[in-house]
Amino acid sequence: MQLGLPRTPGARARTLMLGLVAAALVASGCGSSGEDGATTAVSTAAATAAADTTAADPALAAAKATVAKYSQVPQDIGVSEPLKQAPTGTVVFMRCSQPICERQSQGTEAAAKAMGMKFAESPPQGFTPETVSKAWKAGLALKPSIIVAPGTPTQLYQAELKQAGDAKIPVVTWSVPDAPGTVSIYGNEATALTQGQMAQFIAADAGGKGASTLYLNLAGGGVPAGLDGFKEGYAKACPDCKLTVLDIAISDLGRPSLASKVVSAVQKDPSINWITGTFGDMYIGVPQALQSAGIDGVKAITIAGQQANYEYIKAGQQTADVGFNMEFFGFKALDVAARMLAGQDPENTVGDIPIQFLTQENLDFPPSEPWPSVPDFPAKFTALWGGE
Repeated sequence: MQLGLPRTPGARARTLMLGLVAAALVASGCGSSGEDGATTAVSTAAATAAADTTAADPALAAAKATVAKYSQVPQDIGVSEPLKQAPTGTVVFMRCSQPICERQSQGTEAAAKAMGMKFAESPPQGFTPETVSKAWKAGLALKPSIIVAPGTPTQLYQAELKQAGDAKIPVVTWSVPDAPGTVSIYGNEATALTQGQMAQFIAADAGGKGASTLYLNLAGGGVPAGLDGFKEGYAKACPDCKLTVLDIAISDLGRPSLASKVVSAVQKDPSINWITGTFGDMYIGVPQALQSAGIDGVKAITIAGQQANYEYIKAGQQTADVGFNMEFFGFKALDVAARMLAGQDPENTVGDIPIQFLTQENLDFPPSEPWPSVPDFPAKFTALWGGE
């Protein structure tokens, strides 16, 4: 399953919607005549109105199709060619300093074990050039065969990145902008596309109008293309909807100051009825803060949620999350690096991270566990690596 805004032509979208309307009419028995033919007349009028709405707004139809497609459990890991030769040595995970990094580290360690490699991680990189450089020096001292480095902007470790390049060590990243000397499995293009999908979810829920969204933008972190992707998808699927961008500092993550800023923004503009942003950690504590301020009726969708987000969804305090599995990221990163070392094409490194829109209706796993992603994906990767 690949990430991406649907490229459904207007005619195809109209045909799809007409088919759905027709099926609904058949299922409801609208073909049978009621008193004075009233049932038939009403049903026919409803079908005509639905068809006219879809024909007039193909972008909304495409948004609804996206939501339907990505509400299903993904089945494809995005790679099919066996690995010619598995690497040896040590995988070093460059520890980022956001709360989500713990899950990312665990996923990479599981992948290294499945590939038969050793695993080590650097000290937390922090947020300054000095702390990042220190952590990278410690990571390079471990003499890695592969470096996995999510979340920290590459401009903070340019000298160390060159050192890794000179030593021909693959550096695989995600959730940072694409940069020379690295291979990103979730960079500019993929981030923009996923954010566009989130915008489509909001547009579909709102019927293409009436949404007023507060976007939590991680200033100085994440992938700037994400905001651009959201804006593009939002403008296309919900052109009359309102968008407000609130910059959130990295230092606010995990602190009450973040929720306080969100509450202040909603109080300043009571029309806000949706909240979204870069990833699930940014919404932790926000539902409680909104409730304490007496604010209700605000929906939310996040990306890469964790236990707190899943519990919010179960409790009706969050509408949806775009499911990402951090263990999958670890397996994908090592698969890409191993193929580079073996002289193979990494196979579609951009846009093939499985996702699913998780809501109360389909969140059928314990909130304490990660979203499962593709069924048995560790075994599927391991089989391609020559394992059992």
